[in-house]
Order: sequence, then structure tokens, then C-alpha cells
Amino acid sequence: DDSTTLGFIPNSRLCFTVGWGAGVVLYDTRTHAKVGKPIPHELREDTMPLPAVSPDGEVLVTRPKLDHVQFWNLKTSKAIADATAVKDIVYKMEFSA
Repeated sequence: DDSTTLGFIPNSRLCFTVGWGAGVVLYDTRTHAKVGKPIPHELREDTMPLPAVSPDGEVLVTRPKLDHVQFWNLKTSKAIADATAVKDIVYKMEFSA
């Protein structure tokens, strides 16, 4: 799948790519190896929000469906909770400092 974005996880040796149909794929920046399974993140041509990473680099938030958000523990690559539905399409996600 084509990747559209590359991002880095603070305070870690991880980076991520976001691709069409691939979701969020984590990589070890030292070995370049994939880490865990892809994390669901839906893109659509008219709305392509980037996943957001917490300032401490421990939590990632994605949009597994256009109208859902989901939080992930980056140390375990596991969902913190089930995806949460919102009223409309999620256009942007970010953490405050």
C-alpha cells in the first residue's frame, strides 16, 4: 500500500507510516523492522487526518472509521478501549501539551 505520511513517536525509537488501506504501521527506527500489526486508521480523499501522538509518546489516537476515534497504548500496540463513536466525521486529532 502507498504511504501518505511518516511521523515519529517522541521519547521512543518508533516511527509510523499512514497508508491507504494499511492503517498505521509502526517501525523501529534502529532496525527498520515493522513493530506489531497495523493499527486501523481510515483515510478518505476529502478527509485525511493524521493520527495523533501524546506528548510523552505513550498513546496514539486513530480514526478506525470516519466517525470513530480509538486510543492505543504504544508500548503494547494494543487498544486502550473500544473505538468511540462521535456525531460527525473526525477531521483532526491532536493532544494538548
